[in-house]
Amino acid sequence: MSLVERLLRERHERTFKLLESYEVDGRVILTREVSSRTTLDTNFEYLMGDKNVGAAAAIVHDGIVEGIVHEIDKGMFEAFSNVGKLYTYRKYEELLSRIKERVKGKTLLADYVEIEENERRAFSSLNALTSAMKEFLEKYATLKPAGEFVLKLRGVKTPGEVEALKKATEYSREIAEELPNMITEGMTERELASKLYAEIRRYGEPSFPVIVAFHENTANPHHRPSYRRLESNGPILVDFGVRYGTMCADTTRMYYHGSPTEDYLLVHEAVYEAKNYVEEHLKPGITGKEAHEMAVEYLRERGYAEYFTHSLGHALGLETHDIGPGLNPYEKRKLEPFNVVTVEPGVYLPKRFGVRLEDDVVITEGGVERLIHVPKTVIIV
Repeated sequence: MSLVERLLRERHERTFKLLESYEVDGRVILTREVSSRTTLDTNFEYLMGDKNVGAAAAIVHDGIVEGIVHEIDKGMFEAFSNVGKLYTYRKYEELLSRIKERVKGKTLLADYVEIEENERRAFSSLNALTSAMKEFLEKYATLKPAGEFVLKLRGVKTPGEVEALKKATEYSREIAEELPNMITEGMTERELASKLYAEIRRYGEPSFPVIVAFHENTANPHHRPSYRRLESNGPILVDFGVRYGTMCADTTRMYYHGSPTEDYLLVHEAVYEAKNYVEEHLKPGITGKEAHEMAVEYLRERGYAEYFTHSLGHALGLETHDIGPGLNPYEKRKLEPFNVVTVEPGVYLPKRFGVRLEDDVVITEGGVERLIHVPKTVIIV
């Protein structure tokens, strides 16, 4: 059994079990093609194993998952066909007809949210169903928003998902260790980013657009690779991840070209120790807000709290910023076993330099398991 097939079996079983606690007949997901036959719907991928399709549907009912994809995409869902029932269509009208047959008269959870329920969810994959799709479905079925259902479903990872994440982080760690050999004085951020993409695609695909920053650009947390050249002395920030088996890794590493300044070493040490301090205290029952405040307080003691300008971490999984509890000033949900989060404190001194160090961790019964762990020493290149 392939890893993806195992993932799908676990996800289907979890979906069936969780649906039992809702007064519905099942669940429906309709994809929306955005460009080059690619859908943004990770909830479709959760059940089907791939999202690189055009118009398609996944319908859960009576203990089965049925997928409907275009005939030319059938080969992409070999793993799914061993787990669920796969149907194909040639004309768009056939797709609509198959959907209509399967949803008629049912009460189904669908991917839309009521804005007053949670405004932020309107911008997430919890709200993937377009108004036109919703109007079509409501002609034949009764719909209920799937927001809370999806949060429970995807926030806690399955054993197979953790296994896939371990592979993704293992590959990411190997690339991070090889990265010093890719760096040469005079190269641009874009040139290093290009080399990084090539390495990532040896193992899987990028979890997100990579961040490469040299010198003063490291003080911009979400810097885009530019034509800035690497000079004789200065820091390098690289933020990337390998996506493998539908799961995303995410790590940020710091390197230094030349001899680190005393200021840089002090900031690097403070960020590393803040990260470790939080990880030593993470466990089930702690809220994301409490975890974020731990990092803030630790950095405040070092005099750097005002330069920590973003959240401590986010949920990680099918998406880089996945559905589930994050580590931020507003997160009131409590962590529980098999949540996966990043821990990434940062200090950014404007127009000078920034330092961010990022681990990926699984919450366990007694604490955390580090999937990827940034080394303490400053890596000189």
